Amino acid sequence: VERKSDTDWLLTLDGPVPDFEQNDVIDNITWQPNITARNNDVSVDPVRGFLLSTRGRTIIENNTFHRCAMDAILISGDAADWFESSPVRDVLIRGNTFIGCGISINPHTQSSKPEEPVHENIRIIDNNFDAAGVSAKNVKGLTVTGNRSPGGTIAIKLDPSCTGTKVGNNEARSDSK
Repeated sequence: VERKSDTDWLLTLDGPVPDFEQNDVIDNITWQPNITARNNDVSVDPVRGFLLSTRGRTIIENNTFHRCAMDAILISGDAADWFESSPVRDVLIRGNTFIGCGISINPHTQSSKPEEPVHENIRIIDNNFDAAGVSAKNVKGLTVTGNRSPGGTIAIKLDPSCTGTKVGNNEARSDSK
C-alpha cells in the first residue's frame, strides 16, 4: 500500500484482482482495536455517547448515559457516506444505565436480508433503561436479556433482518437505578 495523498492510496495485489464493483470498499481488518469503556458518565451530550465500529472485542460496562441528544450507543457500519466504521464482531454492553437515550444498531446497508448480516455477536445484558430502549437491524447473534426499567416495559424494536436473537427477562423493576 502506497499513500498518494490524503484521499488516494495505491494498493498493489500479489495475484489476480478480485471482481470489484462500483462503490465496493476495502477495509484493513487486521488493524482493528479492542475497546473497553468502564465507569464513565456521559451526560447531556450534544450528539451521541459512543459510536462503536471495530471488529475487535468491545466491552461497554458500568457507564451512565444521561440524555444524549442522539443515541447513547450507536453501532453503525458505514462504508457509504461517512466511511467511518466497520462491522462489529464481539460487543458486550453490560451493567450500564441509560436515561432518555438508548442503543441503536443501524448499519447503512443496501440489503436487509437476514442471510446478509452486517454485525455479529452483540450482547446487551443486565442494563437499566429509563425512558430508553434498543433498536436493531442486520445483526446475527443479538442477545437482549436481563435488562430493567423503573417505568415499565423497555422498548425493544428488532428488524426482521436480525437472526439468532435471544430476547427475554427484560422487565420493570423498582430497584433500577
